[in-house]
Amino acid sequence: MSELLPIPAAGSTSGSVSYATPIQQNFDEYTVRFDQVLRGQDRLFGRVYINKYHHAPTFDGKNLLTVGPGSTVLTQNWAVGYTKIFTSNLVNSVVIDAIRSASDRGQQGGPGGTVPQMSDFGSNVWQLPKAQGGIRNFAVNGTSNFTIGSFNNAKFIRNTGDVRELLSWTKGKHDFSFGFDIELDQSNIRNTDLEDGSFNFSNDVSGLALANFVLGYQHSFTQTSGDYSDSRENPLGFFANDKWKVTPRLTLEFAGSPSR
Repeated sequence: MSELLPIPAAGSTSGSVSYATPIQQNFDEYTVRFDQVLRGQDRLFGRVYINKYHHAPTFDGKNLLTVGPGSTVLTQNWAVGYTKIFTSNLVNSVVIDAIRSASDRGQQGGPGGTVPQMSDFGSNVWQLPKAQGGIRNFAVNGTSNFTIGSFNNAKFIRNTGDVRELLSWTKGKHDFSFGFDIELDQSNIRNTDLEDGSFNFSNDVSGLALANFVLGYQHSFTQTSGDYSDSRENPLGFFANDKWKVTPRLTLEFAGSPSR
């Protein structure tokens, strides 16, 4: 491990080390818009928005202190709607949309090549497959401090679908509104965080954390089984509203909105 850690330059009196972390980012954004008037009054529209962000893992292949996760985040928003004008007093509008956000995170695949795991340095603690792994946390905390590692592989996928309708009707002194909203929510998490373990050294044995690191006196170790979960939710709501203009100076409004 020490072969992949930087050392102070010759003649340095502070003992500190400065280094740069490579950054590679790409942003891609796409927008599509469609609008059409039908029969001279009805309106049909469509919208598409796609955003892709990519941040490459930061390991430079030489310095373990540069280990950090990269991520690819793809966001999509699709929508279509139709407004039907029956009469000047009766209008109905329907909108259907879908939103998807998919985030993929990990340490491998950066410009510096494969990030080593603790098993590469002699640890017999179970580790993730190389393509998903890396170094989650290796910390020496004392007078001289350094920490290696960051978040491991994870995938976060969230999907939302929605259908909503609004009917507006003006009758005499009454403005009626009726509608509903149906939503389908989905969340899928595959998070391997801390499955590779967290290794920590302090100054509690020799009085010097770096000495404990060299001698192998580990202070604590933490390992979890990650976070794997699928969540579903389907909220449904209805509403009705009546705005009654009793007189030019008095308006009463009645509304109801059951939901689950």
